[in-house]
Amino acid sequence: KNLKIPEKLKIEVEGFLSHAQSGLDSQLELDDFLKMLSPSLNKKVATYIYAQSVVHNPFFSGQSDSIKMIMQYVETKLFLPEWEVVRQSDEAKSMYFLARGECDVFIKDANKNEKFVKTLSSPDYFGEVALIKGCKRTATVTSKSYITLAEISKEAFELICDSNPTLTKRFEKNIRKNYNDEWKKFVKRSISKIDYFSKLPDKIIDEAFYFFE
Repeated sequence: KNLKIPEKLKIEVEGFLSHAQSGLDSQLELDDFLKMLSPSLNKKVATYIYAQSVVHNPFFSGQSDSIKMIMQYVETKLFLPEWEVVRQSDEAKSMYFLARGECDVFIKDANKNEKFVKTLSSPDYFGEVALIKGCKRTATVTSKSYITLAEISKEAFELICDSNPTLTKRFEKNIRKNYNDEWKKFVKRSISKIDYFSKLPDKIIDEAFYFFE
């Protein structure tokens, strides 16, 4: 009231706050619901929710043991539209599988301006790069709509990968194949211009990229 904002904007803010509270309530209700279930029922519910994003995800083809471990550690997270899930340059504490809804990915360009890169939908996943490379977040991801995510903590992710080196190699291969945005190209070019690094193989420069701010 003291801000003296326009009535139209006030209505938008009130609507957002109402939806935000509703989203928080939904998350708490979901958490309480899952806690009430027996371990076997909880697993069945999780398998249903994440059937497309994890259980039947082509990325995990032939990785039944890894799927079982993921489903053992997964936590369900709900987000409202336009909520920031991860921010570029932040410390990484988990990765996510997208079960419902869409997310937008943004990456800073050579001038450190945030640029839209792509939209994610199920069965896409994100957050694995920082965990695999041991670096900070390489992109900002925001919810484009109401979304349901399967969250895997850093500790659980490391346990899963340690138990299955083949899965780790698959993540590594996918990162090399799919992550080559303009910011990465710019940083790699900058690294290559340094005399000490100029004759290094591209693979080593690629690895070095993840530790440059």
